[in-house]
Amino acid sequence: MGTLYEGIDITNTSAILYNMIFIGRRLFFAAVIVFCGWFPAFQVQTILWTSMGTVVYSAAVRPFTDMSMNYLDVLNEATIMFVAYATIPYSDYLLDPYFKYDIGWLLISVFFTTFAINIGFILVKAFLNIFRKIKQLTMKKKSKVQK
Repeated sequence: MGTLYEGIDITNTSAILYNMIFIGRRLFFAAVIVFCGWFPAFQVQTILWTSMGTVVYSAAVRPFTDMSMNYLDVLNEATIMFVAYATIPYSDYLLDPYFKYDIGWLLISVFFTTFAINIGFILVKAFLNIFRKIKQLTMKKKSKVQK
């Protein structure tokens, strides 16, 4: 069906909408940031609600054929939601700079943890694919030798 739906469970009607929801959410974020700059509370609320909706959608629909990709997607979306909640102290409503400093370090640690999990996932998948290819090649060589 093409690279647009690669890894997406095309037998699930709700899963087919995943790419449209993914792109639409980002376009909506950009529009809210550009056109609603004078309403920072609205911007934060929009990010929170769309993040929560995306986490619920990803957890309920499980749009990917690979279950580990579904878990990783939920983790990434939940991280975006957590970061959105952590931006609230950076508004004008909280003036304590030390608390903002601590939240900043928390966000950095959450980012690097999520980054490490994603990189680890990619490396494990790559090594599994390499080992699978090596096993296929050795099986082909063994079958040729036996003939």
